[in-house]
Amino acid sequence: MQLDGTIPATEETLSLVVSSREHRYTLSDASSETTLVESLTEGVFALSIKSRGFETTLYALPATVKATNLPYGIDARFVAKLTALRPSRHTASGDSYLYDDYVRDIKMSCAYRYEI
Repeated sequence: MQLDGTIPATEETLSLVVSSREHRYTLSDASSETTLVESLTEGVFALSIKSRGFETTLYALPATVKATNLPYGIDARFVAKLTALRPSRHTASGDSYLYDDYVRDIKMSCAYRYEI
């Protein structure tokens, strides 16, 4: 699985594509409620997105966070765990989803960059 896009931070909006080989879906502000807790220099990053009947979570493993302060932002790399709806199970209508429709605790290498 792969995640690409932007997450909310001051002016940015949510536009996140969740994909596998043949399938993909997009999470956006129009259809999602997003919570971000971030203090990367202290090893904290957690993202929760509720959208059309399902939830996506991504959280950093604190010991893996390597953050560098920039003059007007931050650059970080970390390993995170992802729980997300399988792209092959996603429907536009927002059906009810079952436990097996999700992938859980997938470890992902992440890169994060924020600049004003």
